[in-house]
Amino acid sequence: MLKKQLKIMTCLTLLLCGCSADTNDFEPMTKLGDLTKIANHEKVIVDVEVPITHLTTAEKVDELPRFEVESLFGMGWNLIGLDLSQFDLSENKNLIYTSYDTITVWPDKLPATFDPIQIMEQGKNPGLGIRALHEQGITGQGVNIAIIDQTLDVNHEEYADQLMLYEKIHVYDKVISLHGPAVASLAVGKSTGVAPDAKLYYIACDFVDYDVKNDEYTTNFNYLVSAIERVIEINTALPKNEKIRVISISRGFGLGEGAELGSDELYAVIEKAKQEGIFVITTATEMNYDFTIFGLGHKPNSDPDQLDSYTARGLFWRSNPDILFFDDQLLLIPMDGRTFAGMTGEHSYTHTSGGGLSWTVPWLAGMYALCVQADPDMNPDKFIRKINETGDILTLDTGEKIKTVINPQRLIEAIQADKQSN
Repeated sequence: MLKKQLKIMTCLTLLLCGCSADTNDFEPMTKLGDLTKIANHEKVIVDVEVPITHLTTAEKVDELPRFEVESLFGMGWNLIGLDLSQFDLSENKNLIYTSYDTITVWPDKLPATFDPIQIMEQGKNPGLGIRALHEQGITGQGVNIAIIDQTLDVNHEEYADQLMLYEKIHVYDKVISLHGPAVASLAVGKSTGVAPDAKLYYIACDFVDYDVKNDEYTTNFNYLVSAIERVIEINTALPKNEKIRVISISRGFGLGEGAELGSDELYAVIEKAKQEGIFVITTATEMNYDFTIFGLGHKPNSDPDQLDSYTARGLFWRSNPDILFFDDQLLLIPMDGRTFAGMTGEHSYTHTSGGGLSWTVPWLAGMYALCVQADPDMNPDKFIRKINETGDILTLDTGEKIKTVINPQRLIEAIQADKQSN
Protein backbone atom coordinates (compact mmCIF):
# COMPACT_ATOMS: atom_id res chain seq x y z
CA MET A 1 0.00 0.00 0.00
CA LEU A 2 2.73 2.48 0.98
CA LYS A 3 4.84 1.77 -2.09
CA LYS A 4 1.76 2.13 -4.26
CA GLN A 5 0.93 5.53 -2.78
CA LEU A 6 4.49 6.82 -3.06
CA LYS A 7 4.46 6.12 -6.78
CA ILE A 8 1.47 8.40 -7.13
CA MET A 9 3.71 11.33 -6.21
CA THR A 10 6.20 10.83 -8.99
CA CYS A 11 4.65 8.71 -11.72
CA LEU A 12 1.59 8.51 -13.87
CA THR A 13 -1.29 8.01 -11.49
CA LEU A 14 -3.34 5.50 -13.44
CA LEU A 15 -0.38 3.55 -14.71
CA LEU A 16 1.24 3.03 -11.36
CA CYS A 17 -1.45 2.72 -8.71
CA GLY A 18 -2.45 -0.81 -9.44
CA CYS A 19 -5.35 -0.26 -11.81
CA SER A 20 -5.78 -2.83 -14.55
CA ALA A 21 -6.81 -1.87 -18.03
CA ASP A 22 -6.89 -3.14 -21.55
CA THR A 23 -3.92 -2.16 -23.72
CA ASN A 24 -6.12 0.07 -25.84
CA ASP A 25 -7.01 2.11 -22.77
CA PHE A 26 -3.44 3.38 -22.63
CA GLU A 27 -3.43 5.23 -25.90
CA PRO A 28 -2.40 8.81 -25.14
CA MET A 29 -5.04 11.46 -25.68
CA THR A 30 -4.73 15.00 -27.01
CA LYS A 31 -7.64 17.44 -26.72
CA LEU A 32 -7.24 21.14 -27.46
CA GLY A 33 -9.68 23.96 -26.85
CA ASP A 34 -11.11 26.46 -29.32
CA LEU A 35 -8.72 29.41 -29.62
CA THR A 36 -11.57 31.75 -30.51
CA LYS A 37 -13.33 30.93 -27.25
CA ILE A 38 -10.08 31.29 -25.34
CA ALA A 39 -9.52 34.73 -26.88
CA ASN A 40 -13.06 35.72 -25.87
CA HIS A 41 -12.33 34.89 -22.21
CA GLU A 42 -14.66 31.89 -22.21
CA LYS A 43 -13.80 29.09 -19.81
CA VAL A 44 -12.70 26.11 -21.92
CA ILE A 45 -12.61 22.67 -20.29
CA VAL A 46 -11.93 19.84 -22.74
CA ASP A 47 -12.41 16.99 -20.26
CA VAL A 48 -13.48 16.27 -16.70
CA GLU A 49 -11.38 13.69 -14.89
CA VAL A 50 -12.70 11.47 -12.10
CA PRO A 51 -11.06 10.32 -8.86
CA ILE A 52 -9.52 6.86 -8.58
CA THR A 53 -12.44 5.01 -7.00
CA HIS A 54 -10.59 2.94 -4.41
CA LEU A 55 -8.82 6.02 -3.05
CA THR A 56 -12.01 7.89 -2.14
CA THR A 57 -12.67 5.85 1.01
CA ALA A 58 -10.31 5.10 3.88
CA GLU A 59 -8.62 1.71 3.83
CA LYS A 60 -8.79 -0.23 7.08
CA VAL A 61 -5.36 -1.62 7.93
CA ASP A 62 -4.34 -4.27 10.48
CA GLU A 63 -0.95 -2.72 11.12
CA LEU A 64 0.65 0.64 10.66
CA PRO A 65 2.82 1.16 7.59
CA ARG A 66 6.41 0.75 8.63
CA PHE A 67 8.17 4.00 9.41
CA GLU A 68 11.39 4.14 7.43
CA VAL A 69 13.97 6.90 7.58
CA GLU A 70 14.17 6.75 3.79
CA SER A 71 10.56 7.93 3.59
CA LEU A 72 11.67 11.29 4.98
CA PHE A 73 13.56 11.90 1.76
CA GLY A 74 10.25 11.93 -0.09
CA MET A 75 6.80 12.86 1.11
CA GLY A 76 7.24 11.60 4.67
CA TRP A 77 5.61 8.73 6.55
CA ASN A 78 2.68 8.04 4.28
CA LEU A 79 -0.67 7.62 6.03
CA ILE A 80 -2.73 8.94 3.12
CA GLY A 81 -6.14 7.32 2.77
CA LEU A 82 -5.82 5.00 5.78
CA ASP A 83 -8.27 4.23 8.58
CA LEU A 84 -6.13 4.33 11.72
CA SER A 85 -9.01 4.43 14.21
CA GLN A 86 -8.05 1.19 15.95
CA PHE A 87 -4.51 2.24 16.89
CA ASP A 88 -3.14 3.90 19.98
CA LEU A 89 -0.75 6.54 18.64
CA SER A 90 -0.49 8.58 21.82
CA GLU A 91 3.22 7.76 22.24
CA ASN A 92 4.15 7.79 18.56
CA LYS A 93 6.92 10.32 17.93
CA ASN A 94 6.98 9.85 14.17
CA LEU A 95 3.66 11.57 13.49
CA ILE A 96 5.38 14.90 12.91
CA TYR A 97 6.80 13.32 9.76
CA THR A 98 3.49 12.09 8.35
CA SER A 99 1.68 12.77 5.14
CA TYR A 100 -2.08 12.34 5.20
CA ASP A 101 -5.27 13.59 3.61
CA THR A 102 -8.89 14.35 4.39
CA ILE A 103 -9.69 10.67 3.82
CA THR A 104 -7.35 9.58 6.63
CA VAL A 105 -9.25 8.49 9.75
CA TRP A 106 -7.41 9.25 12.98
CA PRO A 107 -7.77 7.44 16.32
CA ASP A 108 -8.83 9.19 19.49
CA LYS A 109 -5.46 8.46 21.06
CA LEU A 110 -2.98 10.92 19.59
CA PRO A 111 -0.08 12.86 21.13
CA ALA A 112 -1.14 16.13 22.71
CA THR A 113 1.29 17.93 20.40
CA PHE A 114 -0.15 16.41 17.22
CA ASP A 115 -3.38 17.94 15.93
CA PRO A 116 -3.91 16.79 12.33
CA ILE A 117 -6.67 19.33 11.68
CA GLN A 118 -4.58 22.25 12.91
CA ILE A 119 -1.48 21.06 11.04
CA MET A 120 -3.41 20.67 7.80
CA GLU A 121 -4.89 24.14 8.18
CA GLN A 122 -1.53 25.72 8.98
CA GLY A 123 0.00 24.00 5.95
CA LYS A 124 -2.36 25.89 3.65
CA ASN A 125 -0.45 29.09 4.42
CA PRO A 126 2.01 29.83 1.56
CA GLY A 127 4.31 31.33 4.18
CA LEU A 128 6.87 34.15 4.38
CA GLY A 129 4.16 36.79 4.77
CA ILE A 130 2.34 36.08 1.51
CA ARG A 131 -1.07 36.40 3.16
CA ALA A 132 -0.19 39.88 4.41
CA LEU A 133 0.33 40.87 0.77
CA HIS A 134 -3.08 39.41 -0.06
CA GLU A 135 -4.62 41.67 2.57
CA GLN A 136 -2.97 44.62 0.81
CA GLY A 137 -4.59 43.64 -2.49
CA ILE A 138 -1.52 41.96 -4.01
CA THR A 139 -3.16 38.72 -5.13
CA GLY A 140 -2.11 38.21 -8.74
CA GLN A 141 -5.22 39.98 -9.99
CA GLY A 142 -5.03 40.53 -13.74
CA VAL A 143 -2.14 38.10 -14.28
CA ASN A 144 -2.33 34.82 -16.21
CA ILE A 145 -0.35 31.74 -15.19
CA ALA A 146 0.07 28.52 -17.18
CA ILE A 147 0.85 25.16 -15.63
CA ILE A 148 1.92 22.06 -17.54
CA ASP A 149 1.60 18.98 -15.36
CA GLN A 150 -0.44 15.82 -14.79
CA THR A 151 -4.23 15.54 -14.93
CA LEU A 152 -6.37 17.94 -12.91
CA ASP A 153 -9.58 17.97 -10.91
CA VAL A 154 -11.14 20.90 -12.75
CA ASN A 155 -13.83 21.31 -10.08
CA HIS A 156 -11.67 21.61 -6.98
CA GLU A 157 -12.78 24.46 -4.73
CA GLU A 158 -9.25 25.88 -4.48
CA TYR A 159 -8.93 26.92 -8.13
CA ALA A 160 -12.10 26.09 -10.11
CA ASP A 161 -13.08 29.76 -10.30
CA GLN A 162 -9.61 30.81 -11.49
CA LEU A 163 -9.33 28.04 -14.09
CA MET A 164 -9.79 29.44 -17.59
CA LEU A 165 -8.48 26.54 -19.67
CA TYR A 166 -7.93 22.82 -19.28
CA GLU A 167 -6.40 21.02 -22.25
CA LYS A 168 -4.62 17.70 -22.75
CA ILE A 169 -1.55 16.90 -24.81
CA HIS A 170 -0.38 13.27 -24.90
CA VAL A 171 -2.17 12.18 -21.71
CA TYR A 172 -2.55 8.55 -20.67
CA ASP A 173 -4.50 9.12 -17.47
CA LYS A 174 -8.29 9.21 -17.34
CA VAL A 175 -8.35 9.95 -13.63
CA ILE A 176 -7.32 12.81 -11.35
CA SER A 177 -3.64 12.78 -10.41
CA LEU A 178 -2.19 13.79 -7.07
CA HIS A 179 0.41 16.06 -8.62
CA GLY A 180 -1.84 18.22 -10.82
CA PRO A 181 -4.24 19.53 -8.16
CA ALA A 182 -1.27 20.03 -5.83
CA VAL A 183 0.73 22.34 -8.10
CA ALA A 184 -2.37 24.21 -9.28
CA SER A 185 -3.46 24.97 -5.73
CA LEU A 186 0.04 25.94 -4.58
CA ALA A 187 0.13 28.55 -7.34
CA VAL A 188 -3.41 29.97 -7.43
CA GLY A 189 -5.40 28.23 -4.68
CA LYS A 190 -7.86 30.43 -2.79
CA SER A 191 -6.48 29.41 0.60
CA THR A 192 -3.27 27.60 -0.36
CA GLY A 193 -1.92 29.63 -3.26
CA VAL A 194 0.57 32.46 -3.58
CA ALA A 195 -1.52 34.21 -6.26
CA PRO A 196 -5.18 33.36 -5.51
CA ASP A 197 -6.64 35.85 -8.00
CA ALA A 198 -4.42 34.96 -10.95
CA LYS A 199 -6.11 33.17 -13.84
CA LEU A 200 -4.96 29.64 -14.60
CA TYR A 201 -4.36 28.11 -18.03
CA TYR A 202 -3.63 24.43 -17.49
CA ILE A 203 -2.31 21.83 -19.92
CA ALA A 204 -2.19 18.22 -18.77
CA CYS A 205 0.75 16.47 -20.38
CA ASP A 206 2.52 13.16 -19.82
CA PHE A 207 5.99 13.66 -21.25
CA VAL A 208 6.70 9.94 -21.42
CA ASP A 209 6.29 7.08 -23.85
CA TYR A 210 4.59 4.12 -22.19
CA ASP A 211 5.22 0.50 -23.16
CA VAL A 212 2.14 -1.36 -21.95
CA LYS A 213 3.49 -4.81 -22.75
CA ASN A 214 6.57 -4.37 -20.57
CA ASP A 215 4.97 -1.89 -18.16
CA GLU A 216 7.78 0.57 -18.75
CA TYR A 217 7.88 4.25 -19.51
CA THR A 218 10.65 6.48 -20.83
CA THR A 219 10.90 10.24 -20.78
CA ASN A 220 10.14 12.07 -24.01
CA PHE A 221 10.30 15.83 -23.55
CA ASN A 222 9.02 16.45 -27.06
CA TYR A 223 5.48 16.29 -25.66
CA LEU A 224 6.38 18.96 -23.12
CA VAL A 225 7.84 21.00 -25.97
CA SER A 226 4.47 20.75 -27.74
CA ALA A 227 2.71 21.96 -24.60
CA ILE A 228 4.98 25.00 -24.31
CA GLU A 229 4.45 25.74 -28.00
CA ARG A 230 0.72 25.57 -27.29
CA VAL A 231 1.04 28.20 -24.56
CA ILE A 232 2.89 30.44 -27.00
CA GLU A 233 0.10 29.88 -29.53
CA ILE A 234 -2.57 30.69 -26.94
CA ASN A 235 -0.75 33.93 -26.18
CA THR A 236 -1.12 35.00 -29.81
CA ALA A 237 -4.89 34.83 -29.32
CA LEU A 238 -4.97 36.76 -26.04
CA PRO A 239 -5.03 40.57 -25.93
CA LYS A 240 -1.71 42.33 -25.31
CA ASN A 241 -2.39 43.15 -21.67
CA GLU A 242 -3.75 39.67 -20.89
CA LYS A 243 -0.92 37.42 -22.02
CA ILE A 244 0.24 34.41 -20.03
CA ARG A 245 3.32 35.72 -18.20
CA VAL A 246 4.72 32.61 -16.55
CA ILE A 247 4.65 28.83 -17.02
CA SER A 248 5.11 26.48 -14.06
CA ILE A 249 6.63 23.09 -14.93
CA SER A 250 7.59 20.91 -11.97
CA ARG A 251 10.23 18.93 -13.83
CA GLY A 252 13.91 19.37 -14.50
CA PHE A 253 16.19 18.40 -17.36
CA GLY A 254 19.83 18.37 -18.36
CA LEU A 255 21.86 18.70 -21.52
CA GLY A 256 24.79 16.81 -22.98
CA GLU A 257 25.74 13.21 -22.31
CA GLY A 258 22.97 11.24 -20.65
CA ALA A 259 20.29 13.84 -21.38
CA GLU A 260 16.77 12.54 -21.78
CA LEU A 261 15.04 12.46 -25.16
CA GLY A 262 13.91 15.91 -26.23
CA SER A 263 16.10 17.87 -23.79
CA ASP A 264 17.74 19.97 -26.50
CA GLU A 265 14.35 20.79 -27.96
CA LEU A 266 13.05 21.67 -24.50
CA TYR A 267 15.92 24.06 -23.90
CA ALA A 268 15.27 25.70 -27.27
CA VAL A 269 11.53 26.16 -26.78
CA ILE A 270 12.10 27.72 -23.34
CA GLU A 271 14.46 30.19 -25.01
CA LYS A 272 11.73 30.87 -27.56
CA ALA A 273 9.17 31.45 -24.80
CA LYS A 274 11.57 33.90 -23.13
CA GLN A 275 11.67 35.91 -26.34
CA GLU A 276 7.86 35.95 -26.27
CA GLY A 277 7.85 37.46 -22.78
CA ILE A 278 7.02 34.25 -20.94
CA PHE A 279 8.97 33.24 -17.82
CA VAL A 280 9.31 29.43 -17.86
CA ILE A 281 10.08 28.03 -14.40
CA THR A 282 11.27 24.42 -14.16
CA THR A 283 13.11 22.60 -11.38
CA ALA A 284 16.28 23.19 -13.42
CA THR A 285 16.07 26.96 -13.85
CA GLU A 286 19.85 27.14 -14.12
CA MET A 287 19.58 25.65 -17.62
CA ASN A 288 17.92 28.77 -19.04
CA TYR A 289 18.41 31.44 -16.36
CA ASP A 290 21.09 32.60 -13.95
CA PHE A 291 19.62 31.15 -10.78
CA THR A 292 18.92 27.84 -9.07
CA ILE A 293 15.95 26.99 -6.86
CA PHE A 294 16.12 25.02 -3.63
CA GLY A 295 13.44 23.93 -1.17
CA LEU A 296 13.30 24.98 2.47
CA GLY A 297 12.48 22.61 5.28
CA HIS A 298 9.90 23.60 7.87
CA LYS A 299 9.90 22.99 11.61
CA PRO A 300 6.71 21.18 12.73
CA ASN A 301 4.13 23.30 14.57
CA SER A 302 5.89 26.56 13.71
CA ASP A 303 4.50 29.69 12.07
CA PRO A 304 5.29 29.54 8.32
CA ASP A 305 5.27 33.34 8.14
CA GLN A 306 8.34 33.51 10.38
CA LEU A 307 11.79 33.10 8.85
CA ASP A 308 13.07 31.12 11.83
CA SER A 309 10.41 28.44 11.23
CA TYR A 310 12.39 27.26 8.20
CA THR A 311 15.45 25.06 7.90
CA ALA A 312 17.88 25.35 5.02
CA ARG A 313 17.59 21.71 4.09
CA GLY A 314 14.17 20.22 3.36
CA LEU A 315 13.58 16.58 4.26
CA PHE A 316 14.07 15.69 0.60
CA TRP A 317 17.80 16.53 0.84
CA ARG A 318 18.60 15.19 4.30
CA SER A 319 20.15 12.15 2.58
CA ASN A 320 22.65 14.39 0.78
CA PRO A 321 24.36 16.64 3.34
CA ASP A 322 26.97 17.80 0.85
CA ILE A 323 24.54 19.38 -1.59
CA LEU A 324 25.59 22.85 -2.74
CA PHE A 325 24.22 25.66 -0.57
CA PHE A 326 26.71 28.44 -1.03
CA ASP A 327 25.77 29.79 -4.42
CA ASP A 328 25.09 33.47 -4.94
CA GLN A 329 22.38 32.54 -7.43
CA LEU A 330 20.45 30.24 -5.08
CA LEU A 331 16.79 31.01 -4.30
CA LEU A 332 15.34 29.31 -1.22
CA ILE A 333 11.61 28.65 -1.42
CA PRO A 334 9.08 27.06 1.01
CA MET A 335 8.72 23.35 0.30
CA ASP A 336 8.03 21.15 3.34
CA GLY A 337 4.93 21.05 5.51
CA ARG A 338 2.47 22.13 2.82
CA THR A 339 -1.22 21.41 2.38
CA PHE A 340 -2.69 21.38 -1.11
CA ALA A 341 -5.74 20.36 -3.12
CA GLY A 342 -6.38 16.63 -2.93
CA MET A 343 -7.10 14.10 -5.64
CA THR A 344 -10.25 12.53 -4.18
CA GLY A 345 -12.85 15.25 -4.66
CA GLU A 346 -13.40 18.97 -4.94
CA HIS A 347 -13.23 19.49 -1.15
CA SER A 348 -10.31 17.13 -0.48
CA TYR A 349 -6.87 18.14 0.79
CA THR A 350 -3.51 16.46 1.32
CA HIS A 351 -0.75 17.45 3.73
CA THR A 352 2.84 16.32 3.30
CA SER A 353 5.50 16.80 5.95
CA GLY A 354 8.16 16.57 3.27
CA GLY A 355 8.14 17.78 -0.27
CA GLY A 356 10.21 18.18 -3.39
CA LEU A 357 11.13 20.83 -5.89
CA SER A 358 7.73 20.20 -7.47
CA TRP A 359 6.20 22.36 -4.74
CA THR A 360 8.68 25.22 -5.11
CA VAL A 361 8.01 25.84 -8.81
CA PRO A 362 4.31 26.85 -8.53
CA TRP A 363 5.15 28.91 -5.43
CA LEU A 364 7.73 30.87 -7.41
CA ALA A 365 5.36 31.22 -10.38
CA GLY A 366 2.75 32.67 -8.03
CA MET A 367 5.32 35.07 -6.58
CA TYR A 368 6.17 36.24 -10.08
CA ALA A 369 2.47 36.86 -10.72
CA LEU A 370 2.31 39.09 -7.64
CA CYS A 371 5.28 41.05 -8.94
CA VAL A 372 3.71 41.40 -12.39
CA GLN A 373 0.59 42.79 -10.73
CA ALA A 374 2.78 45.34 -8.93
CA ASP A 375 4.66 46.17 -12.14
CA PRO A 376 3.25 44.92 -15.47
CA ASP A 377 6.67 45.58 -17.05
CA MET A 378 8.27 42.97 -14.79
CA ASN A 379 10.69 40.52 -16.40
CA PRO A 380 12.64 37.52 -15.05
CA ASP A 381 15.99 39.33 -14.85
CA LYS A 382 14.55 42.17 -12.78
CA PHE A 383 12.58 39.68 -10.67
CA ILE A 384 15.69 37.72 -9.71
CA ARG A 385 17.75 40.86 -9.16
CA LYS A 386 15.14 42.32 -6.83
CA ILE A 387 14.82 39.04 -4.93
CA ASN A 388 18.55 39.08 -4.24
CA GLU A 389 18.49 42.75 -3.24
CA THR A 390 15.58 42.35 -0.81
CA GLY A 391 15.85 38.75 0.37
CA ASP A 392 16.83 37.30 3.72
CA ILE A 393 19.83 35.29 4.87
CA LEU A 394 19.22 32.08 6.80
CA THR A 395 21.67 31.11 9.54
CA LEU A 396 22.44 27.40 9.82
CA ASP A 397 22.96 25.55 13.10
CA THR A 398 26.66 25.61 12.26
CA GLY A 399 26.60 29.40 12.20
CA GLU A 400 27.09 29.50 8.47
CA LYS A 401 24.79 31.77 6.51
CA ILE A 402 23.04 30.99 3.24
CA LYS A 403 21.01 33.08 0.86
CA THR A 404 18.66 34.03 -0.62
CA VAL A 405 15.32 33.39 1.11
CA ILE A 406 12.66 35.37 -0.72
CA ASN A 407 11.14 38.18 1.37
CA PRO A 408 7.81 38.81 -0.42
CA GLN A 409 6.91 42.01 1.45
CA ARG A 410 10.22 43.76 0.82
CA LEU A 411 10.27 42.47 -2.76
CA ILE A 412 6.88 43.98 -3.59
CA GLU A 413 7.71 47.23 -1.80
CA ALA A 414 10.93 47.59 -3.81
CA ILE A 415 9.14 46.90 -7.08
CA GLN A 416 6.40 49.40 -6.26
CA ALA A 417 8.99 52.03 -5.29
CA ASP A 418 10.87 51.53 -8.56
CA LYS A 419 7.69 51.84 -10.56
CA GLN A 420 6.68 55.07 -8.81
CA SER A 421 10.14 56.59 -9.33
CA ASN A 422 9.93 55.86 -13.04
